[in-house]
Amino acid sequence: VGLLMIEEFFFKHNLGRFSQPMEGHDGSWLYYFIVFLVGFLPFSFSHICGLFRAVRTKTDLTERVCLVWFTAVFILFTFSATKLPHYLMPGFFPLVVVSSRYFSQKGQRVSGIFASGLIFLLLTIPLTAQRVAPEIPDEYVRLLLAGFPVVFGPLYYGVQAVCLAGALYSIRKRNTVFVLFFLVSVNSALVAYSWVQQGPVRELSRVV
Repeated sequence: VGLLMIEEFFFKHNLGRFSQPMEGHDGSWLYYFIVFLVGFLPFSFSHICGLFRAVRTKTDLTERVCLVWFTAVFILFTFSATKLPHYLMPGFFPLVVVSSRYFSQKGQRVSGIFASGLIFLLLTIPLTAQRVAPEIPDEYVRLLLAGFPVVFGPLYYGVQAVCLAGALYSIRKRNTVFVLFFLVSVNSALVAYSWVQQGPVRELSRVV
């Protein structure tokens, strides 16, 4: 059991995953940059600013150690052949320590504005997609967009409008309630888009 443990865990699932892609989980060197930007929404900008602040800090040992910790994890898995989003988790703790100091000083308003911008995009993307749908050559995509008027109706736009107004009001009041509005906005968008994606399948099941 001991030798099997060493062979499977250390050689196969550590050195093996680092040296070659396993189970199709590969990606470019930009993989974790995208994971970082998307995975930490709407606080991605605050994390970036916190890291830059730690780079400029000369006297705070805690921030310097956390910066080295996170950077080492990020670089290590960037060079790894096998890539999965959760591989960055060992670097989350030092990242939060570094960015929380920035967030408490400046990042709250920046993150609120960024979150409001994303909510605005979720509000306007369906409208834009419906306008450009006739010009899209892919028939499958046109079929998906044909379901937009049904799914993205008054309820969807009403929820997004309330979330946008609530997020902007939260920024004005200088609190973090905008996070709740952002989560409601994103989840409602995910539900709507999932319905659109499954629309052709449901239609086909009725025919069959």
